[in-house]
Amino acid sequence: MVDVNDAGYWRNRAEETRLIAAGMRDRQAKGVLLNIAAEYDRLERRTEQRSAARSGSRPKEMPQNKDGVSQQRPSAAELRARAARYREMAKQYSAEDVNRMLGLAAEMEETAAAMEKR
Repeated sequence: MVDVNDAGYWRNRAEETRLIAAGMRDRQAKGVLLNIAAEYDRLERRTEQRSAARSGSRPKEMPQNKDGVSQQRPSAAELRARAARYREMAKQYSAEDVNRMLGLAAEMEETAAAMEKR
């Protein structure tokens, strides 16, 4: 069952939607997916705010890019899980899209390995 009160759930949905958008050739479809990803980012922030309000603490400030997208750094374990998901998702796409996704997965695994060495 999905826990919609988990900010990580919304963060992952946004990331997966952006990955799918990266493989889109149709600009309009790509734009729609990027807008959906932005909405997931807003849900992530709102979930963090609700959680902080319930606990009586201040919501943690997450660095954001110019578009207001969370730039929270994932853990090595999260990167490895994402890499595995991307490999699974790659099975549904063209060779060009697959190569792009596999490249992203490899970069995430390299980053995870470097993080674990520190």
